[in-house]
Amino acid sequence: MKKNLLLIAFIVMVVLTFFGCQVEEEPVIQDDPIDKSEDKELDNEKNKKHNDFTLILKDDSSLSVSVMDWDDKIDLENILGEPLDENNELIGEGGDTFQGSKIKTLKYDGLELQLMCPKGNDSYYVMTMTVYKGNYVTPKEIQVGDKLTKILNAYPTARKMEVFEKDNPVEVYRAINEGFRYIDFYITQGNVSKILLGIELQ
Repeated sequence: MKKNLLLIAFIVMVVLTFFGCQVEEEPVIQDDPIDKSEDKELDNEKNKKHNDFTLILKDDSSLSVSVMDWDDKIDLENILGEPLDENNELIGEGGDTFQGSKIKTLKYDGLELQLMCPKGNDSYYVMTMTVYKGNYVTPKEIQVGDKLTKILNAYPTARKMEVFEKDNPVEVYRAINEGFRYIDFYITQGNVSKILLGIELQ
């Protein structure tokens, strides 16, 4: 009897040793690779929005205003805040095809916008934007205070223009002239003192 028990015990040990105790391992779950395609699409949309005739707020690059933006399509107050001053005028006789149109001038800290409302229209579009301080940058990251060399590197096709203010010559470089739109950089002692983006009325 004792021999039989020893034999059974021996057989059990052999079986356990041979087959082993199989422990079910938990499957290793690998994180899915990060899909950045959506982020790239958002970046592409941002780049499309920031055309060459755009001013971008330095404090928040998601906020921008472009030449020819209509005020019923963008929220200027949300982007720029309340203007420090506002002036409205009606183009009268002598305004040729623009007679009856309205001009609105909005002044902010370091920025002045001129908007036009064509005759018979209720909405205004951005006609010119003039920057006096470094609160705003162009899509190529040019701002007031930058050196002329930086402009020429960012805009290789920039050309010097003959401009006069109060009968005094002013150094101005026109960086882009696409259709009727343009960007002018006013230079004082080798640095940008003013940036003007606008549309030439025909």
